[in-house]
Amino acid sequence: MRLMYKVAAIAIVLVFFSSFTAISLYNEPSTIALSPDKTPYNLLSSYEYNSSNYNYKVGYLNFSGYGNRVSYVYLVFPFQGSKVVDRNYTGPFLYFSIFKVSQKTSFPFSNTSLFASIQINPDAYLTSSKSSLVPQTLPYSLSSLIQGSFANKPVGTGNLTFRFNITVTPVFNIGLYHISGRTQTLPFQFKVNVSNSTKS
Repeated sequence: MRLMYKVAAIAIVLVFFSSFTAISLYNEPSTIALSPDKTPYNLLSSYEYNSSNYNYKVGYLNFSGYGNRVSYVYLVFPFQGSKVVDRNYTGPFLYFSIFKVSQKTSFPFSNTSLFASIQINPDAYLTSSKSSLVPQTLPYSLSSLIQGSFANKPVGTGNLTFRFNITVTPVFNIGLYHISGRTQTLPFQFKVNVSNSTKS
């Protein structure tokens, strides 16, 4: 009888850990390899800096948790970088990319990764109003490209304001398992001038 209880207990434990492992693997985000050569100053061509003609943001994003520390460089590049677009514009409304530039892990953690998504408001001109970041240039970055169009929309000329919320959650890895850290939301606001000109 005792042997049956022991076998049943072992089976329950094995089922629990197997299920936990399967769920962890299913929800595991893509890992970004370390890119120590990336800085805000080499993500874009140098001539674009300190220029009133370009629309973008670059910067650092730092996380800590459970004795781990990790830093990222990000790039937000709306409207292909242009401050003035044609009222018939169709194309990328927002490009976002993030690179891991430093990492320090503490035992028993072995690596870090990210969950991230983008929400844009208002979304009347967008093909998709929300996007999760996906690996574009594995293993070095996570990126997202959101498409939209002013064509055939009731827009007036002049400046339109777009607000982007990029939600980033650090993930600390222990082998096959991971623990999510504290989420940060990066709010960005960009204005684009929708001109009267039409496509030729």
